[in-house]
Amino acid sequence: ASELMTDGHGKRGLPCADRAGNNKIAFGASKPGGDTHAHCEDYRAGRYAEALPMVTLSLAADAKQADMVGLKGSVLLRMGNVAEAEQDLLASIAMAPRTEIPYLDLELLYRRRNDRAAQLGILRRYLATLPPGSENARRTEAYLQQLEGH
Repeated sequence: ASELMTDGHGKRGLPCADRAGNNKIAFGASKPGGDTHAHCEDYRAGRYAEALPMVTLSLAADAKQADMVGLKGSVLLRMGNVAEAEQDLLASIAMAPRTEIPYLDLELLYRRRNDRAAQLGILRRYLATLPPGSENARRTEAYLQQLEGH
């Protein structure tokens, strides 16, 4: 049986290692005192309200950071601001289509919203970014088939 991610509430989802820990986001903004990775640590520790101002500050300096737009969407999703989170996650994908995290967070968002059509759509878009035959591609294909009832 393939290992599938959970959303922290026991719901199974897309295969991936620790989404927060294994992303390749470059963190540019810093907290007072010069800690350039503090908002990353805040995010990983679940301190989303503390991470958001630093992410917003980084985006104020350079709004074209796809990784930070995606991180903002991830933070907002976990804070319950679903509409704004969805906008940021989609914007992040538009800016950097091969960044994995926004796809995974959108899949989670659509699954929680019980929007099967959107969930399948984002999974298909994600699959198109994966190397054919890779482990993630195989797991994603299997998950899609499960969702489609095959």
